[in-house]
Amino acid sequence: MFFPVRLPAIDKTPGFKQINLTVFPYERRSCLGSNCFTFLNIEYDFGERINWEWLEYGRLWTYKLNYFEYLNQREMDTKTGLRLMREFSGEIDKSSVGLEPYPISLRGINWIKFMVNHDVYPDDVIQSLYAQYSVLTKKIEYHLLGNHLLENGFSVFTAGIFFDNEEFLKLAEGLLSAELDEQILPDGGHVEGSPMYQQILTQRILDCINFASNGRYEGNLKEKLKDNAERMLGWLVAMTFKNGEIPHFNDSAENISLSTNKLIEYAVRLGIKPIEITLQESGYRKFTAGNFEIVIDAGEIKPDYQAGHSHNDAGSFVLNVNNKPLIVDTGITTYQSNKRRIEERSVKSHNTVYPEGIEPSDIWGSFRVGKREKVRILKETKNSIEIERRLPNPAKVDLKRCLNLSENEIKISDRSVSDRQSKRYITSFHFESGCKIKKVSDHYLINGLRFSFVGAEEVKVENYKLAKGFNTQKDSKKLVITFFEELTTCIQIKN
Repeated sequence: MFFPVRLPAIDKTPGFKQINLTVFPYERRSCLGSNCFTFLNIEYDFGERINWEWLEYGRLWTYKLNYFEYLNQREMDTKTGLRLMREFSGEIDKSSVGLEPYPISLRGINWIKFMVNHDVYPDDVIQSLYAQYSVLTKKIEYHLLGNHLLENGFSVFTAGIFFDNEEFLKLAEGLLSAELDEQILPDGGHVEGSPMYQQILTQRILDCINFASNGRYEGNLKEKLKDNAERMLGWLVAMTFKNGEIPHFNDSAENISLSTNKLIEYAVRLGIKPIEITLQESGYRKFTAGNFEIVIDAGEIKPDYQAGHSHNDAGSFVLNVNNKPLIVDTGITTYQSNKRRIEERSVKSHNTVYPEGIEPSDIWGSFRVGKREKVRILKETKNSIEIERRLPNPAKVDLKRCLNLSENEIKISDRSVSDRQSKRYITSFHFESGCKIKKVSDHYLINGLRFSFVGAEEVKVENYKLAKGFNTQKDSKKLVITFFEELTTCIQIKN
């Protein structure tokens, strides 16, 4: 049941700083004019009056409406922006979604950016914004942790600078100091393991540095923000393919976050440069040789306390050849609790090995994980890695995958150790849409590469839906291989 949260009355207009900074624009045009919006590849025109609680297209669509990111799109004019902010403020006491801490956090940053960028500071908007932050500071998402808690901290920090409010700054400094240490791993990766959220959080920390620099903030958090920004950017550089795209591990989708190249451009403006890092604690590894680029997930589901954006993808990899995707992660199209969400997180939607009929980790609901497999790296070199996966009971299975890369060949060896006899195993290779698969004698030709399988019981070509963003799919093909105990896959450049 929803219990309305009323904004506190503000006796007088709070003070604020007229900060001089250049706002990095929102990359997509989401407000199409008047009251028409497009989010997550779904367009809707509200007509005369916006329903800020519109849930017809799922909660995430409604969140996007309430984030107000569109205030900072290039096409937004001052008059329209102020109208939207005032219309929202006039109905906020009836809002459920709008007064959740996460939407307040993102909306607050976007309102401040808009006012600074357009140099307008209406008393009624300032009062509404301050009242929203008064609610947020009492509803910090300690119960959710993860990226939500970081977003709360980034937003309160921005508000602390804008309102020159010591209480806000003190709360944000304590929160961010603890959570950056907790959530940003030594190799610069965010603990939830999503390259998309890595990009989102990297932009947010750059926004904080931007406001801190131009707001002349001299507090204790300054160096920690800079250090984490450099490492987070370094992680993105290490993970990003030469064509500028990120692998879509875990909850990652197209057209949501700023690209790695855009983030570097933003960082350089602020005097921040990525540092060179080696992928370690985040569990990912990247290998390059000749025209091959491979990223493999060799880590466990994490963190233990918040694995909502995780998938059953341990041991899965993606492959680019000649700067084009060939073997891909199937991606995501929805956060709604439905069959599609379960399927997109399942092991069969990833390029890894699993016992027939068994999910290695217990993925359930929209954002839940129960028992999970244990993963460790047995050995690795510049161009190879061997990982071991130990599935929880009742599977009683250990799986080993060894991947070796050279300029002309990729060799993948999969082996199982089980106390059950004659158990079948399955591995899949999901291909980018448009790839042609041709069977020739005992092998398959795919985009100029020769795929062969030693130890396979059966190899099938199947259709699947490749996510190309939220609510968007393309027909694609995959190879599904079944085997007993051992399988060797060779991917070779065709002579």
